[in-house]
Amino acid sequence: MTSVSLARHVLIVGGGIGGPSLAIALARRNIRSTIYEIRPFASNEGGALIISPNALCVLDKILGMKDEVLNAGYQYDNINIYSSDGQWLGAMVNGDKDNWGYRAVRVTRTALHNRLLDQCHAMGGLVNIEYGKVCEKVEEGEHSVKVYFADGTHGEGDILIGADGIYSKVREQLLGPASPSPFYEGLVGLWATTPCSAINIPPSMTLPAAIYTPPGLLLLFPIDPSGETIGWIAQRSSPERSKEGWKVYETSGDCVRATKADYEGINYEPAKSLIASLEDGQGKVWPPYSIPDIPTWHSKRICLIGDAAHAIPPSAGQGASQAIEDAGLLARLLAHEPAVEKGYESLFEYFEKTRRMRFQSIRSLTRQSSASRFELKGPVGWWFRKWSIWMFLRVLGSKGYYRDAKLMGYDITQEKIDF
Repeated sequence: MTSVSLARHVLIVGGGIGGPSLAIALARRNIRSTIYEIRPFASNEGGALIISPNALCVLDKILGMKDEVLNAGYQYDNINIYSSDGQWLGAMVNGDKDNWGYRAVRVTRTALHNRLLDQCHAMGGLVNIEYGKVCEKVEEGEHSVKVYFADGTHGEGDILIGADGIYSKVREQLLGPASPSPFYEGLVGLWATTPCSAINIPPSMTLPAAIYTPPGLLLLFPIDPSGETIGWIAQRSSPERSKEGWKVYETSGDCVRATKADYEGINYEPAKSLIASLEDGQGKVWPPYSIPDIPTWHSKRICLIGDAAHAIPPSAGQGASQAIEDAGLLARLLAHEPAVEKGYESLFEYFEKTRRMRFQSIRSLTRQSSASRFELKGPVGWWFRKWSIWMFLRVLGSKGYYRDAKLMGYDITQEKIDF
């Protein structure tokens, strides 16, 4: 057994959601970290995401940021589900303060990211962020790990955490030829925002809302604390394109025109006014990709978290939440002296085992949610989907996919550290 001291310096490749979350959690435990971000500056890209109760628990109890996150987005409990003819099919609970400890929050990625970065800067010398760092190579030594960048510089620390997303360079270095290529899930979303006052919302409709239509799913969420701005996404089936092809699909207006054609025969509000308001080039194209299970998340001094380890589509609203959970548990382990004394490899092994067990239930949930979102052709298929959703909610109740309290009511601080 190799005895080591608590990490003095943690290298974090990736400055999205998981990386800064980990850095803050470590700083709260007096562990220094450096975040290396590939972009030349803080990114304002991305749509909106759900911070579910299980993630808000981490942000509250481990990062100390509950109020900052609550004040950045729209708090809610239920998503109301409708069919395109206006029928209310039921509701799905996303937040439950009484039973799960927290409500859910819909927030733009930019708003959440900015608050995480603000908190990183507030940690003083315990968190450093360097931009424009393109990871090229990682080297593990007996007493340290080094990461080399395209600009000729390098960083050195006790351990390295790959939080660099679905196209992770750290994962490529860790797994070599066994590192999988991300695969397209078959659905593309067109994401846009609009003032709530600019669309026709029927008096009978309550937001947030998920509207099942023959072309696909239409989601409407308030995204600011007052509920005055609506972030919405129209999903449709579409063939895969290259990265450049997706950009052209967005900027050329092809996605807007295809979406308008999909909804041409739908006269139900607010779908009608939302789609009619679209102009060529408006909105952002969002094609979700995933990775299959990978053979390992770690080595002696390297560990993956977030999408670098387990990217899934956003169907269940758990992508960012799982990265935040990863950060919470890993920070607890790295601050737990008995765990560190057994060596980083043993610590990472324990982390991976614990998180894999948790993640399998999340992947299963995501697959169930994704299955109901593809386009259906013909009235029979549409009729079957509509009434199967209605029956699903009647049989399983409003918690539906989330009926197992361990999914949304999960408290990472109660995860036993068995060392």
